[in-house]
This record gives sequence, structure tokens and C-alpha cells, in this order.
Amino acid sequence: MRENFKELPPGVRDYLPEEARVRRRLENLFVELVEKEGFQEILTPAFEYYETLRESQSESELIKFVDRTGELLALRGDMTTPIARVVSTKLKHQELPLKIFYAATVFSGNFSGRNRLREFKQLGIEVFGDITTKLEASLIKLMATYLLKAKVKNLEISLGHVDILVGLIEEYDLNQHFQEIKNALNQKDYVALEGILERAGKSQVVRESLVDFLQQRGGKSILKKAKKLIQHPKAQKAFTQLDEVLENLNYAGIKELKLDFSLVRDLNYYTGLVFEAYTPYLGYPLGGGGRYDFLLRKFGWDTPAFGFALGLERIMESIANSIDK
Repeated sequence: MRENFKELPPGVRDYLPEEARVRRRLENLFVELVEKEGFQEILTPAFEYYETLRESQSESELIKFVDRTGELLALRGDMTTPIARVVSTKLKHQELPLKIFYAATVFSGNFSGRNRLREFKQLGIEVFGDITTKLEASLIKLMATYLLKAKVKNLEISLGHVDILVGLIEEYDLNQHFQEIKNALNQKDYVALEGILERAGKSQVVRESLVDFLQQRGGKSILKKAKKLIQHPKAQKAFTQLDEVLENLNYAGIKELKLDFSLVRDLNYYTGLVFEAYTPYLGYPLGGGGRYDFLLRKFGWDTPAFGFALGLERIMESIANSIDK
């Protein structure tokens, strides 16, 4: 018997009655809110075939194991891929848009940095069908409404678009460095980014202008400058879409907004608008999401989709930190 059999392995934890009550209250608040908006719940198994879950996450992020029959399985690392599998194979003939929610435990093989837990709960929604900028804005508003009702303080939502980076990469002939650039942006490491651009043979003027561009944060005022710097059609279309989403969100009364041209999400399936929710009382995002048009094709259904996921433990931590200060 292990000497530390009374202890838990790294990355998991217990929740005593008071914390458990808070968790249940925050989860119930989310469920009540999204059900009023017409979302229906889906439940999926905690583990699936490894190859299914590999569609959206890297090997290091998944906790995998072999069953008695020799099949390679993995614990789900997020809910989007399982939900995509279910709706593509069992619900695709229902009337669109199809609105799904979940409140489910997920697991991570990589629990360093942002992911300090190997087991955590996600609260999220997915919409399948005709995804307009107005609908995207309404779903971001739904996320913000929940977080504000949950008493998250000083909420800020960052908006970006995948095709801004794609357009920049193609316009400046940086395709060979795409993954390096994406990794640097994901870490907000602009020193590393400048080094990548230098190795790619870009002049100091180009390096400085691109790094400055990717550090821009703000409202609609920064779009005008962006449209002049990145002329690629994909980026231009992305700027227009961001402008429309901002307009819709401002009209809806959501003021906690900033554009972030460097915003890249960790997952591999996003194809359009992306966003993350922050608070100064937490050193990493509360959650986020975006548009993904190709993931469902892997399951035989070609339809656009949009969704977000929030970390319940992160919400709890941010609220506790804001009370302590």
C-alpha cells in the first residue's frame, strides 16, 4: 500500500460542503439561464475512442488508457467533440438551429500553466445551423449575462478572429512559421514573435509593425488602422465581421469588450470569430469559444457551429479572489 494513500494525486481535489453548495448554485444558475433561451441538455460518456477525441486535441492533452479488449480509449478533454459526434450522428435531421448545452466533467493530461486541474467542470453551449453575426453576438451576450449574474467582477471579453492571423501569415509569406507564430501568440510572447519574424527574413520595419499590430487592444477605433496594415481578403472579411459583432454587442448593452488581434484559442477546430472572458482576479481566462465550421464534417455532417465553454472552478476561484481583496 502506498504511504500516501490518504492523499490525492496532483490535479484533482475534494470539495467540502460549503464549496459544493457554491458549485451547485453556479451550475444551477447556468442551467436555468440557458434553458430559458431554448437550449437542451446532452449527456455523453466520460470516455470515448482515442481517435474520436484526437480530432480536436493533441496527444499530450488527453488521458488515454487501454481496455481489456486492447482498444485505445481516452477521457474526454472537452465537450465540443463529443457533442459534435452526437448531433452529427443522431440529431442532424432536427430543425435548425439546434441549441445544445452541457454541464459536464472533463479531464486534462496537461495540468501545467493555465490547466492546474486534471479534472474540472465545464459549463457550455453549442449552436448548429445558420450562424449569423447577430447570433454570434447574442451567444457572447449570453455568456456575459451568466458571468455577471454569477457575480464575476470586472469582467472583460476579448474578441478576435482566426482569419486575421491566417491573412497576415499569407500576406507576409509566413506559412512555414505558422505554428511557431501561433504558439508565441498563445503565450503572449512578443519577444519570441519578433525572433520568429527575424528568422523569416522580415525587415525591422515589418517586424515592428506586425508585432505592434498584434499587441493592439481596444474598440472599433483600432479596426481602421488594422484594415490598412493587413490587406488580405480573409483578414478584411474578418475585420468586417468583428465590426458587425461589436455593433450588435454594443446595441445589446454589453460594454465589457475589447478587440484582440492576437487572440488564438488552444483548440484546433476554430474557423472564425473567437473570444475569451477575463477578470483581473484570475491569471487566465474564465473560458471562451468561437465558430467552428469543419469539425462536424469529420462525423459526416457539413454544418457551421458556434459555442463557448466556461470553467466552473475558474469562476469560483475568481469570485473568491475578488472577495478577499
